[in-house]
Amino acid sequence: MESDWFEIKQIAGKPSIRYSKFRSPHFFVTCAEVKAQWPRWSLEERVEFMSAYSVKKDVSNEDLCIMDFLMEKSDEYTPSVMACSLTRHPNRTKVIEYLSESLKQPGIKANQLRVLGTTGSSTAANEIEAFVQRLTASPNRNSWENYDYVYACWALSKLNRKPPQSVEELVSSSDETLAEPAKALLEGTNSEWWLRSAGN
Repeated sequence: MESDWFEIKQIAGKPSIRYSKFRSPHFFVTCAEVKAQWPRWSLEERVEFMSAYSVKKDVSNEDLCIMDFLMEKSDEYTPSVMACSLTRHPNRTKVIEYLSESLKQPGIKANQLRVLGTTGSSTAANEIEAFVQRLTASPNRNSWENYDYVYACWALSKLNRKPPQSVEELVSSSDETLAEPAKALLEGTNSEWWLRSAGN
């Protein structure tokens, strides 16, 4: 279904897809409009907006205002949805601190970890190590936590820290919730998806 932020694209011989309107250089929203609508939107509507907005390629001063606002009004979904888009923000320190801090909050962390692993930041490495310690202390991790664990191990290795397990070791795990994301990482599947999701 078409929405304020997505349109439906029909491709011959293939299922229809939802296509972010923000991929068009002629579609935009002002920071003032987002700030005015944010209190009125439901959680689902906020995530819908961020999902569409996160693929916007060009970043203007208006976009920086929106990004700053989203970080300020953050919830458990904002860091994950916006992580890749925030790599375009010029204040690298602010983004690293924001994404690192999000590791202490509820929600899925893989997107944040994917970005933080590329920053070369000791701040990020310290927070990821603390995050991994919390995960390994949990006796019954669910599948999403295992997914995050794989990404955290990958990120630590990229930041020249020693993870509890390497991604290569995790590929051989008998637990498919560890083995599958590890295999995808080694094959570059997630990396390619990450670049597409960031609008490149």
